[in-house]
Amino acid sequence: MEIKLSEDRFIEGEVVSAGTTIIVESVDKNGKTSHTKKVVKQKEKNMNEEKIQEKTRIEKGDRKKALIQFLGYDAEEAADVEEDQYGFYGTENAIFDTPDGEYAVVTEDEADEAFRDNQEQLMDDMGLDSFSPKFQKWIFDNAVSVSKLDTKFFIDDEVQAVIDSPDSYTSWFEDYGDIDKMKQELNKNRDFINAVREEKDDEDFVFEDYLDNMDMEEVLEAYNEYDDLASVAHDVVTEMLDKEYDGDVLEYYADTTGYSKAEVAGEHLANIVQIDYDAIYDEVKNLDGRGSSLAFYDGEENEITYEGIDFLIYRIN
Repeated sequence: MEIKLSEDRFIEGEVVSAGTTIIVESVDKNGKTSHTKKVVKQKEKNMNEEKIQEKTRIEKGDRKKALIQFLGYDAEEAADVEEDQYGFYGTENAIFDTPDGEYAVVTEDEADEAFRDNQEQLMDDMGLDSFSPKFQKWIFDNAVSVSKLDTKFFIDDEVQAVIDSPDSYTSWFEDYGDIDKMKQELNKNRDFINAVREEKDDEDFVFEDYLDNMDMEEVLEAYNEYDDLASVAHDVVTEMLDKEYDGDVLEYYADTTGYSKAEVAGEHLANIVQIDYDAIYDEVKNLDGRGSSLAFYDGEENEITYEGIDFLIYRIN
């Protein structure tokens, strides 16, 4: 279906059938006519009107009537159902006191908003550590990441710590460094060679023998004074992380500080960690449903349709 409109009559979002092609005719200042096609994908205005109508109907008391229908109350019992003064996660007029307990009555969208608010509150109060070890593994496999750039910054900080105190990291160089390669580099360094020869001041001195007998601590001391310690420190830190922690800086930080990995991601290294909270909340919903979080009394989510409106009912007390 095609509709032809002049430019002054075309209104973006006008109510027409989905899939309709609107041809907009416009005329420029020189009198030249042009046509532009616009395909309507959905009835945005109709959809908005339906939401407004639904909200209006709910405000007229449909929540209470839906709950009465769900509980199967007769007129006498229905008279004891009273609307509570408190809202349910931002949804007003949604909580009711009944002879059988307190209930919340919401739509699907309201339930999703309430569920997210609930999960955000739990996350703020308890953090990632509140989840089971199994689910924490899912979180770190699927919803937590550290960018390559932030990983580089973290490694640079560790390298600087090594440079500042190389003797404290001798074991790292012994386990993850290449002492033979480091000695080869020292054997090319004229400043180091001349300094050693001057210190020994012995015509029988053989530099190669001296170099062969150097241990890692001595090599590090020489590198710190005469060569590029930063370069070998970077190689050692990277090798250590890859070999021991599969490149996971969060795992490394947790192991060396005593904090849990969840505490590291949520607090101590939060500035370099990206957490996809939406993915976490969606997975909690997929695994446990909304009822376990919103139905405080029994964890059950109940569905009922009243006057064409779908409601979800949660017993909360």
